[in-house]
Amino acid sequence: MNLGTATPWSNPSAFIQDISRIVPHWTDASLAELNFGVALMTLLRYSSQRGIQITPLTSVVGKSVANIEGSVRCLYPELKLSTALHGTLQDVMQDLILETLSGEQAAQTALHLLSTLTQGPAQLQASLTDLSTRQLTLQTRNNPGDPIQAGRRHRGVAPINTLPALAMGAAYLRARHRKKNC
Repeated sequence: MNLGTATPWSNPSAFIQDISRIVPHWTDASLAELNFGVALMTLLRYSSQRGIQITPLTSVVGKSVANIEGSVRCLYPELKLSTALHGTLQDVMQDLILETLSGEQAAQTALHLLSTLTQGPAQLQASLTDLSTRQLTLQTRNNPGDPIQAGRRHRGVAPINTLPALAMGAAYLRARHRKKNC
């Protein structure tokens, strides 16, 4: 899904279900058992049916991989992609872990935390002010594949006028509960 763009009518959860059904068959297949071109066309068909626009570059790269796959299939049909990638992915994961634990990453995390600590109270105060003046809005999306764009009204975006009333109701119930127990 990250290689494409969700359309307003896309259905990412159905796309994920479609892919989840077929990927297990691909992961442990040897080159003799897997036809990459057919697998790519299946992926493109599912993405089209579910409203995920795939960049044309994906097709070009897929065609290149399919050509290479044909040559490798002739040389080593028993090759399994999962086995070939296993060792490489272990090295990649090890590098990612070492990068995450690096001093540079720790310094960046500390700066982010410091920024949050210094800016957080002002942002909280602004949100509480918006809440008390009934200016607070909450954006929700019914379709997570539908990107939010400025200047366009989206489904599920509505001002929250009831939030202050709910907060006051909760405060009233809490005060009433304390009064009962005293």
